[in-house]
Formats: sequence, structure tokens, C-alpha cells
Amino acid sequence: MSDAGSEQLFLSFSLDRERCLLEACAVVEVLAQDTPLDRLPGAPPWLLGTFSHRGRLVPVIDVADHLLGRASHPRRDTRLVVVEPQDVPVALMLEGVSGLIRLDTSCCHELASVAITGALSGRVIDAEAGLLHWLEPHCLLPAAIAAGIAEGAAR
Repeated sequence: MSDAGSEQLFLSFSLDRERCLLEACAVVEVLAQDTPLDRLPGAPPWLLGTFSHRGRLVPVIDVADHLLGRASHPRRDTRLVVVEPQDVPVALMLEGVSGLIRLDTSCCHELASVAITGALSGRVIDAEAGLLHWLEPHCLLPAAIAAGIAEGAAR
């Protein structure tokens, strides 16, 4: 978390009625949702497949399916957001991507529990528009899947 009183840039998106944030410094690139994917046989439904991005194999996680149990809606504001938590590139399919916002992180609070899932950290930012949940991308891709994808890419 940033120092108290500091401003930080975030990518804003939505998960149903929840407004969520992703640290902008974690974003490598934002792509169209219709990027062609290679399916992964036997993968969980929220793992949509993979694609090659700058010479690296990138798994695509449907965040709405993973966290809410329903597939993302193919809307104009649905995007693939490439991040690299722990040096493993991952693309997150996010709905309601509304752009970048700068927020004062001194308004950040830790909550004991989060209603959606552990991938949304206990951190929320109390902004004028209400509470904004802070997404932790490294919590979305189980280590075993990340290792399997990294191993496959090395071949």
C-alpha cells in the first residue's frame, strides 16, 4: 500500500454493482475483448484460454466468472487487461472498464472480510462515489496453473 496521503493512479472497472480498482502501475496493456484465444482442454470455465503477447504465453481469466460465477458480458466497455503479478503475465477480462482515476490512498481502509472473494483484498478506498474495492491480480491465478503455463511456454 502507498504511503498515507499519497495519490495513486488506478484503472476503474465494475463487477456487477461493485466498483473496483486495479493499480495502474500493474497494467501492461489494455486490449480489445475479441482477441483470439487458444482454448485449454480441461481448464476451469473462468480460464478462457491463452494467447501470445509479445512472445509470451498469456492465460486469460474471466474475472466475473471467477469471482461471481457468471461469464463476462460482451459489452463495449469489456476489455482484456494484461498484468504481470509475480512476473507471470495474465490477462484479466474486466467489465465496465471506465478509465484511469487518481485517488488519495490515505482514504484506504482494511476490511476484515470482503463480500466477493479473497481476490479482492480487504483494502477499499473511501472515495466521494463510495467504497471502491482494490483487486489483487496475483490472487486470481492459482500457483499450479501459473506454473503449468510457464512450463508450457518454456517448451
